Amino acid sequence: MKNENLKEKRKALIECKKILEPFGEYLIVTEGASVTHTKDPGIIKDLKELLRQHEIKNGENPDYDWSDEVK
Repeated sequence: MKNENLKEKRKALIECKKILEPFGEYLIVTEGASVTHTKDPGIIKDLKELLRQHEIKNGENPDYDWSDEVK
């Protein structure tokens, strides 16, 4: 995947995560990065599973944690 703004996107997702944490579950997806917080069955968990399947199908590692690379 060629993405010149990947590090900036990932930094932005970390900021979004901080904003959304008090409000419960969330899923934020952009090309090259995503952040998720789920606990209970429901739409967010279902969407996360669809994202996971998409990443596997496209040769990406759905368990890859990029968060330490952008700090």
